[in-house]
Amino acid sequence: MADRPDADIVIIGAGAAGILSAIRLRDDGYSVVLVEAGRVGSAQSNHSHGYMHRRHIYPSPKAHFVKELNRGADAWISLLNEAGIAPVTQTAHIAFHSHYNGKIAGERWAQVGMPYSLSEAPAGFLPDSFGICYETQEPAYDFTGWYSYALTHLFEGIRCVRASAIELINEGPNIVGVHLKYDNAESVTLSASVYVLTAGVGNIELARSVAKLRGRGVNRVSFMLVLEGELPPTSLIIPDHQSYGLFMVSRFLGGKNFWLLSNYISYAGSRSSTFGATLWARAALKTLRKRTELIDERKLKWGIYAAPKGELRADPRQLSEHSIESYGFGNCLVAAPSKLTLAPLLAEKVAASVHYIHRCTGRFSESATQSDILQVAPERWESVRLFDDYSLRDLLHGSSCDIHDLLADVGGGAEPSEYNLNNPVRD
Repeated sequence: MADRPDADIVIIGAGAAGILSAIRLRDDGYSVVLVEAGRVGSAQSNHSHGYMHRRHIYPSPKAHFVKELNRGADAWISLLNEAGIAPVTQTAHIAFHSHYNGKIAGERWAQVGMPYSLSEAPAGFLPDSFGICYETQEPAYDFTGWYSYALTHLFEGIRCVRASAIELINEGPNIVGVHLKYDNAESVTLSASVYVLTAGVGNIELARSVAKLRGRGVNRVSFMLVLEGELPPTSLIIPDHQSYGLFMVSRFLGGKNFWLLSNYISYAGSRSSTFGATLWARAALKTLRKRTELIDERKLKWGIYAAPKGELRADPRQLSEHSIESYGFGNCLVAAPSKLTLAPLLAEKVAASVHYIHRCTGRFSESATQSDILQVAPERWESVRLFDDYSLRDLLHGSSCDIHDLLADVGGGAEPSEYNLNNPVRD
């Protein structure tokens, strides 16, 4: 190992949390190396629909969580405005099947200071399809433009390394290096005073290369459905239990309109199965068909993909706020936001933790002076091959529908494996 570390900080993972942490620590005077195996935002960050929520998606929000989400949303919107990134949709609709449940939710939102207004059903949905519908000031963004802006305008002084982090190396209670492998199979060990893991689903594997326990790490997988057709702009959440929290946002590409759909349901693990995805997609589409006539198999194309997520949870079945795990090492921080909205606050917490455990030098060693050029990945849905209208008909009516070729895990083409269908996780 080198006598002097290559840098003050090594951050592994160039998603939203890794980028924001790198910028924050660089601004605080630390020398920072950011390691990314693929393209910026290519994993968990580009599964997000970019919904900048302030907790309206939950009927019973907790006041402290509302405060944190508001802080995170305000921080993001400031960053996005600075970069000239406009929202895809300006507002969101929150609709309830039950008028009573919606009324109670509105009262609880008011109690914690969350603004909203009564609204008609959004364009494209049947007027009587919901018991009650609200409109909120919660925009949705495509974040890829901001990642590009960050690399070109905010990354001065940050060293970037495009390589896979294979394992951590420890000596007693401290991490002393991270083993990296490049695409050409060349390997190198990078050393730092503090190691920050923001690798999403890769956090657990890296941490377990030096620790026996997985701590609070939770890997899970959900599904995202892509629809293409004559679809009006929308940002819609249906929180009722019978819809499993169905939500959707619009995207526009190449003169075509798309809806991206998902819900609160996810499953233990970070891999997926064709069978499970088929059942999930069929249920989601049937739920949507009850509310809109736009789900017409003669007009729409559709696709689906798996969206693995890595989180830190005290209770695997309950969503917690952004948090950090040390796995017992004095200079290792495993960080994961529970929501993209909270990533700026997680970067604050990472910086505060680094200040506590390490005094910055602001110096790079000679081996860390070279900086690779990183590229930004488009949102995941853009690479999904779409099925034609006939397969959508087959899916909706329970006929044979093989979607194996569409359902690829993030990172490319690995054979999907079964996840635990008996262990769903609710957001």
